[in-house]
Amino acid sequence: MAFQNCEPYHEAGDFESTGFSDLGPGSVATSIEAYSVTLMPLLQQNCASCHGKAQQPAFIAGDATTSHNALINFGLVNLTNPSASRIVQKVQAGHQGFSSSLALALEGEISNWADALLASGEPSPLPEPVGLEPTFQSIHQLVLLPKCAGCHSPTGTRPREDYSTYEASINTGKIVPGNAAGSEMYKECTSGAMPLGTDRLTEEELAALRQWIDEGALDN
Repeated sequence: MAFQNCEPYHEAGDFESTGFSDLGPGSVATSIEAYSVTLMPLLQQNCASCHGKAQQPAFIAGDATTSHNALINFGLVNLTNPSASRIVQKVQAGHQGFSSSLALALEGEISNWADALLASGEPSPLPEPVGLEPTFQSIHQLVLLPKCAGCHSPTGTRPREDYSTYEASINTGKIVPGNAAGSEMYKECTSGAMPLGTDRLTEEELAALRQWIDEGALDN
């Protein structure tokens, strides 16, 4: 089934997470595998042109693991009650002119994802999302990719200020290892000048970014 693609612009905060979705039983690996053959192809077909890297939240960027974790961290799916999934409700309400048939298709694929977890028979629940830590890997996954990489990447609008990898981030010259207060990147975030088109960094995110830079901006 094919649907019309998203328009290029969205209101900032459309899909902002209000909490972690209960993903039911099953291991993380099982969930990622199930997601990759159920909901993910539908999102790639209808949402990737905006919510790949160009538009936040970037919940269909990268591989299945990255996309799966982004959906969880943004609170967009509810596998115990698929119709209550925020992504379903947003589309059902007419997001970017999509028809109700896409909302039903999304709900159906989320149900298929949930059924695959139940069929696995694995009793352990999925863990809570990993909390933000003052390391590059954590900041990259939870801050830079969802809030910055849409513009600050080789294919974005500011490719010379590329935060898509550690090496590229340091090479921007906007991060001064050991001196967050003197780092242009940090100052832009604290002032609210960045990021564009999405929510400002939270106090927790700013604190993690500052600590990481002050401790040497290591590739950790």
